[in-house]
Amino acid sequence: MASYMHGAVTTDELMVVVGGLGASGDSVSQLTVFQYHCRHWIDLTHLAHGQSVTHSSLTHVTSGQSVTHSHT
Repeated sequence: MASYMHGAVTTDELMVVVGGLGASGDSVSQLTVFQYHCRHWIDLTHLAHGQSVTHSSLTHVTSGQSVTHSHT
């Protein structure tokens, strides 16, 4: 996970963190989401790089509602 110089956007429910520099100063190309209500980090880097999702569904929590996106 990036230590500094990352970009972030926050809402009442979550924070999205993009890129940055790691502890060693190397560039980090990572996309992560922090859900405040459950204090949980979700790594979405595979989606940012166009790789396929290895599980059958991915659940996003936005505006207090759970929305499931199925991937085949």
